[in-house]
Amino acid sequence: MRLLATDARELKDTVEFSLRKDPKVQPLMEDVHAYLQAVQQARKALQAGFRRADLQRDFLMADRAWHKVVKDLNTLPARQYGYLLSRAQRTDEIHANLHRQFRTEIDRPSIRFERDR
Repeated sequence: MRLLATDARELKDTVEFSLRKDPKVQPLMEDVHAYLQAVQQARKALQAGFRRADLQRDFLMADRAWHKVVKDLNTLPARQYGYLLSRAQRTDEIHANLHRQFRTEIDRPSIRFERDR
């Protein structure tokens, strides 16, 4: 969870830097902040005490917030925001790894890195 929390902060910083001049992406900024809060909450819960069921529940709450971020990211033009989309794929890989560790069976949205959008 430490890796996920660190990565979430880095992603937030990247999003803020990449999109600070584009008012059309306010929903993405809000969803990234909500995602970061969910990850931080899961990390705090883990630090308070480890119970696998609680950790899995907290991760799935953060993962739902991540799904909203992915949906928003998929609306961005890849040519203009290629770096951000590539950066977000790293976060998505961490989520995929945690899903494997928790053995969760959830349909996950994927980041579409299409050059023509």
